[in-house]
Order: sequence, then structure tokens, then C-alpha cells
Amino acid sequence: MKKRMIIGLSFILLLFTIGGAVVVWNLESLTDNQKKVERALNKHHDYLSAVSSLETAQTELYRYQAGYSGGLSSLTSSVDSLDYYISHLMADTSDESQKALLKEVSSLLDEYKQKVSLLLTYEERDRRVKLEKEAAELGDRIKERLLGLYAISEAETNQLIPIGVRIVSLSKLVIYLTLFFSGTLAVTGSIWLIKGITGPVKKLVDGTYAISEGDFSHRIDVASNDELGILSERFNHMAEAISRRDEEVQSTLEELESTNEELQASYNEMEALTEALEGAKNELEIEHRRLVESKEYLQNVLEDSPDVIITTDTEGNIVEFNKGAEGMLRYKRAEVIGTPAEHLYMDESERQNILKVVEEKGKVTNCETRLKTRDGSVLDVNLTLSQLRDGLGNLIGTVGISRDITEIKRKREELLSLNRKLQETTLALEAARANLEKKVEERTKELRDANEMLIESNIRIKEADRLKSEFMANMSHELRTPLNAIIGFSELLLDGIDGEISDVQRTDLTHINDSGVHLLGIINDILDLSKIEAGKMDMVKEEVDLTGIIRGVISVGKTLTKGKDVKLVDWVDEGLPTIVADGKRLKQIVLNLISNAAKFTEKGEITIKAEPSGNRHVLISVRDTGIGIKEEDIPKVFEKFRQIDMSSTRDKGGTGLGMAITKKLVELHGGSMWLESKVGEGTTFYVKLPASA
Repeated sequence: MKKRMIIGLSFILLLFTIGGAVVVWNLESLTDNQKKVERALNKHHDYLSAVSSLETAQTELYRYQAGYSGGLSSLTSSVDSLDYYISHLMADTSDESQKALLKEVSSLLDEYKQKVSLLLTYEERDRRVKLEKEAAELGDRIKERLLGLYAISEAETNQLIPIGVRIVSLSKLVIYLTLFFSGTLAVTGSIWLIKGITGPVKKLVDGTYAISEGDFSHRIDVASNDELGILSERFNHMAEAISRRDEEVQSTLEELESTNEELQASYNEMEALTEALEGAKNELEIEHRRLVESKEYLQNVLEDSPDVIITTDTEGNIVEFNKGAEGMLRYKRAEVIGTPAEHLYMDESERQNILKVVEEKGKVTNCETRLKTRDGSVLDVNLTLSQLRDGLGNLIGTVGISRDITEIKRKREELLSLNRKLQETTLALEAARANLEKKVEERTKELRDANEMLIESNIRIKEADRLKSEFMANMSHELRTPLNAIIGFSELLLDGIDGEISDVQRTDLTHINDSGVHLLGIINDILDLSKIEAGKMDMVKEEVDLTGIIRGVISVGKTLTKGKDVKLVDWVDEGLPTIVADGKRLKQIVLNLISNAAKFTEKGEITIKAEPSGNRHVLISVRDTGIGIKEEDIPKVFEKFRQIDMSSTRDKGGTGLGMAITKKLVELHGGSMWLESKVGEGTTFYVKLPASA
């Protein structure tokens, strides 16, 4: 019996030991979870502090924009605090995605710090304003990302709370099972143990819920010296610290927001005032320059005028005497300043009569009088004399401008004499005019009749030219149809589709095919020219890649130089602008230029170049090292059915239509074409086309 009791008691003690171990394990798990929640709340605090530092930095930046340069030290301090919190968060975060976001925030912060440091060095206003704007935009981006990280941290905290609840539930289950197996002897102790453990645990869970919901005033009432008591006390201290910090942050944010609005309003007012003052300053400077220029202009007019310009005071004494007066009257300025102006007149009383008229009417214009020079000679002048007043309208003297009319008076007398003779001649001409009018009428009638005949002849010529172009177009079409059949059948025979042929037959068929192709090219040229002259050339214009078209034609043009010691050189820019053109006709233009260059070049180079030119144009040039063209023959190059008659070029063949058609196609695209050439050195053709707007 005793042995059974010992075994039973031992079993009960074993159950209590196992139950105690499980409880301790659950308490440790709960403590770990509480530490995780505490770390999450600390991260909340760090994020809030980082946002607060950023708001402070932005506010100090606005203060700096508004002209409070003393805020730069606070701005730098706030940026350093923000840098500290970002570094602390990076070290405390294990999640890779959050670390990546924090690295991005750190990178933006480095750029923000760089902009702020540059503000201390730049003195140019426009550059500082640009840096301030860029720094403010970077601050907004940093704030946006910090708030996003804050939301992520809050979500993690909310996820930790259900885990704690599950741990508490599991702890209760283990304890209940332990009590069940412990029996009646452990009922009282188990009840006490359950209450001692689940009560504080529930309070801890409730506190965690309250903190996560934002109730930082909540406290946990657990009075014990065990781990739960210590944990509750630490929880209360943490909640109290977070509550104080939250109140400080909220208060700081409100103050910063209010200060920010006030500074922004002040900044806007200062900006408007600065602009108004700047405008007024510019207007004053412009007006000052105008006054200075007007003064200098009037002074130059006074000094450089060839006329006599003399000003007097109210007593009639000379005040100003210009260089024109010195040259015309032979007096030096120093000799006459302060002397009466009437001494310069041949009749001094005439000066008084003129002044009386000036007093009555304010001025005298185109008054003829006579002045005397220093050597006693007489000078006939045309005088304009006006009253001179100051800015208040008070009379301060007179200003007179005299122009030498001695030569004019002499010419006037000569003109009077000539006028009398002219009147006599006019009478004689009147009689001759009547006879001349009759002859003019007769001649006019003859010219009118001849002009009408010329107009009719011109109409007939234009109609004949139009009919000729239509006939050429129709005939070329009729010729091209059977010719295409000849070329096609000859190619079929050469390909052996209809059976094997002998070498002699192959040679003959090759000549037939080559001649047909050559004749077809001639007919196509005639047909194109006829369409252009008849106004029936269809142009399908669209935006085309000029670089691609030229490169494609160059690859085709290489076949034209086979068997010759000629090199094709490509100097086409990669970034040519697009142009609106008919792609098919544009290829024809470039191919005609390369074909013409290959025809007259036996060795050397053919250089194809394309580059932007002038105001929205593209310049294409094809230069060869061929035989060249005489200067007097250059105008004949673009004439129809015209070949330059040089013994060295007659064996080249052709109809003389290639360049004529090319020039007309260029002009249909709104462009122009010309050439430069020198005998023995080569020829360069230029094509200038408008680019897209």
C-alpha cells in the first residue's frame, strides 16, 4: 500500500513536473512573442521618428526658400537624424523586400543630402531655386516610401497578435490536461496556478490588442515578482514611452504643418513682392537708359548737325554754339558765348523784328535772312527760331536753327530762267505731240493684232505639246507590253524551261534579252517623262526612312560597278530626319544618280553622302571621279533627249532622259537639283529635299 502511495505520489509529481515544464515552455514562447511585438512597436516608433525628421527637414527647406537662411543648420541636423533612423531600421530589419525598400530610401536620402549641401555653395538664384524644388520633390518621395514601410510594419504587428492568442490557448489546454491527470489532490493548487498564469497572460494579450489598435494609454495590472510581472512592468514602461513619443510626434507634426502653411504663404507673398520689385527695377533701368540715350542723341545731333544751331538766354546772349555754326560762321565757340546774338545778323534790327513775331506766335519757321561771318562775308540762311522753356514751362531763352541757302538761292534763280525756256519748249512740243499720238495709235493697233496672233499660236503649240506627250505615253505603253513578252520568253528559253539550247542560241538569246531590257529602260524613261509633262505622274507620298532607302539603293548599285575598279563609299548619316515622299520615286532618283556616276567612271570612287542641311532640309550628293563635264556643257545635262557631244562619252549610250527625269522628280517632291563638275576630275550631283515638319 505504501509502495502504491509512493508510486502514485511519484506519478502525480511527475505529472506536475511535466505540466510545469510545458507551462514554462509556453511562457518562454509567450515572452518571445511579446519581444517580437515590442520590436515591431519600436519599429513603429523609428518610422514615426523618421517621418518627423523628414517633415522638419522639409519645413526648414521651405524656411530657406522663404529667405530664412539661419534654418540651414536645423535642416542639416534633421537630415542627419533621418539618416540615423534609416540606418537603424536597416540594421533591425531581416525581411529582404523591406531591406530593398530601405536601401532605395537610403539612396534617395543620399541624393537629398547632396541637393541640400549644394544649396550652401550655389549663389546663382535660378540654380538655387531649381535645387530647392528638386530637394522638396525628393523629400516627398522619401516620405511616401517611409509611410509605405510603416504600413507594412503595422501589418506585421497585427499578424503577431493572433499568434500570441494561439500560444495562450495552447498553454491553457496543456494546463487543463495536467490538472485533469493530477487528480483531486491538485485541484486547489491547479486552480490557483491557472488563475496565476492565465490572468496575467490574458492581460498581456488584451494590452497587445489595445496597443495595436492605437490605445497607448492602456496599462497591464499584474502585481507579481515572477517573469509575467517583470514582463508586464516592461510592457507598461514601453507603452508609456510610446504614448509620450506619439503625443510628441503628433504635436510636432501639427506644429510643423501649421508652420509649413505659414511659411508657404509668406514665401508666396515674398515671391510676388520680389517679382513686382524686379519689374519696377527693370522699368526704372529702361527709363533711365532711354533718358541717357535721348540726352546723348540730342547732344550728338547738336554737335554733329551741319546746320547753325544757336541758343540764347532771355537777354538774347548766346548760350550754345555748335560745330556747324563754327564751321559756317568762322567763329570759335569761346569767342561768341555770352555775346548778343543780334551781332551775327547783317541787319541787327531784323533780329528784333523776328523776336517780336516769336513772342506773338511762339516760333518763326522758314524765315529767310542774312548772317555775317567772321571774315565779313554774307551768308543767306533759312532760319527757324523757337522759344525755349524748362520742365515747368518757364521761358529760358530761344533756340535757332539756320541752314545755308546761298547755293539754293542761286539754283532757284537758275531754275526760274530754265522754267521760262521750258515754257517756250513746251509750246513747241505740244504741236509735235499731237502728231506723235496719231503715229502711236497706228503702231499700237499693229502691235495688238500681232499679239493676238502670237497668243493663238502659243495655244496651238501648247495643245500640240500636250497631244505629243499623250501620244508618247500611249505609244510607250503599247511598246512596253510586247517588249515585256519578248524579255519574258527569252528568259524562259535561257532558263531551259522549253528544252536545251545550244551555245550559239544562248548567245543570241542573251543579246535579245539584253537589248529588250535596254529598250524597256528607254521606253520607261520616255513613259515617265511623258507622264510628268502631261501632269499624270501619280505620287503616293508618305513618311519614309531616307537612310534605309539610300542604303538599299547602294546595295543594288554595287552591281553597276562589276568589272570596274570602282569603289562605292557610303557617307550616309544614321540620324537623318524622315521626309514625306513617294518611296518608289525616291529610289528611282538615287538609283539614277548612282547609275549615271557608274556609267562615266572607269576607276576610282563613287561617294554617296546624305546629311541634314539648313532649315529642315536633307542634302543628298553623289560624287564620282569620272571624266567630268565642260563648264559650257553643264546647262545641257538636264535637257531632254540631249547628250553632251564629247568623243569620250558617245560610247556610253543612253537616251539623254535620265537626268532630265531625275530633276523633274526632285521638283515634284518640292526639292532642287544641281551639279558641279570639272573635266578630268569628276562630277558631283546635289539633291536637296524638304524634311518632315
